[in-house]
Amino acid sequence: MRIASPVLVPDLRLPQAAPLPQPVAPRPPARQPDPGHFGPLARPKANLGHTLPHELLASTLQRTIERFNALTAAPLPTDAPALAALYLALAGCLSQSEACLLSALDALDPRTGGGVAEPKRGYQQVRRAAFALLTNAGVFFETVEPTFAKIVHGGSAWPSQPVETRADRGDGRPLYLFRNTYKKLPGLTDAERRAEHDKRVAKFWAEGGNFDEIITATSGALKNLTPGLRYDYVMLADGTLRLHPNLKEQGAPGHSLLATGGPTYKDELLLSAGELWIYKDTAGDLEALVLASNSGHFKPKLADLKNALPVIEKLGVPQNKVVRFGGPNCIPAILTEIEKNCRLDNLVAQLPDDADTSLKALENRHPIRTALALRARR
Repeated sequence: MRIASPVLVPDLRLPQAAPLPQPVAPRPPARQPDPGHFGPLARPKANLGHTLPHELLASTLQRTIERFNALTAAPLPTDAPALAALYLALAGCLSQSEACLLSALDALDPRTGGGVAEPKRGYQQVRRAAFALLTNAGVFFETVEPTFAKIVHGGSAWPSQPVETRADRGDGRPLYLFRNTYKKLPGLTDAERRAEHDKRVAKFWAEGGNFDEIITATSGALKNLTPGLRYDYVMLADGTLRLHPNLKEQGAPGHSLLATGGPTYKDELLLSAGELWIYKDTAGDLEALVLASNSGHFKPKLADLKNALPVIEKLGVPQNKVVRFGGPNCIPAILTEIEKNCRLDNLVAQLPDDADTSLKALENRHPIRTALALRARR
């Protein structure tokens, strides 16, 4: 399936972007993301990004876009090795595009390095194209999801349990809230649902979890999140946003307990659930937020993330800075599942460099051009 070129500016010499195809509905499986390697974005250290010339970023991004387009134009995989190869290639595209985006953001921020880099328009083009590529990658994750479910889980999964609350949310699509599936087929009694909840509470406490560490977002709070770190989130029907960092080394409540906010059972319907993470430039400014619909318990679709955008905006992040991701999208966790269920080895070890390392490699390969770009800002 072909995903339209993410390029939004003609200067990068790719065809004009066309409307994205309608993605299929995701069925995200349960998984434990690992934010340590591929978040999918780690902020570059030591003010590195602003030193890279826009021509170098544009050429790097051009090659990345061509690789991404080749991935989306090819037939979807039919076996586990090919599926793993697709996700590894997609990881490389994301890492490179994120590196270019962060470098362009630093170049355009007057508070980093020697002020806004020139030519300003060149860095703006890189920023727009990289942001668009990430947006299209979010669609592609959902497009690949049925193939992932079929190969890795045999195509079996529990369906989502949407509850229609409005026939038309303003674009001809119903407004849905989502009931917790507890990763079971529909038909659980209230007593069975309560037992599933209590089982998760006991596990959370046994792992050292603390309900007081759940973050209830207030205005401006999203700007204070750790860049590159994935946070589980739930968004209640009234717009309340609850978060918890998704870290292996500490007890994580997961979406079921984030929904209740405590140990007491409640059949809470949600507007959205999944993961989110932010991008910052080296001055510490929030430049983008990724909002993903990858909750295995509540299972909203990519299209349903639109309902969450007004809430995110009220919390201080404009809608034009939000990238929406569908389907399973934490590639280290995806590869771990493929290793486990398909008996393949060493997939995670093959992950490409993260954005920080990619930026450093670009600087090392072009030391003279990088030094001249930095000198021009001073």
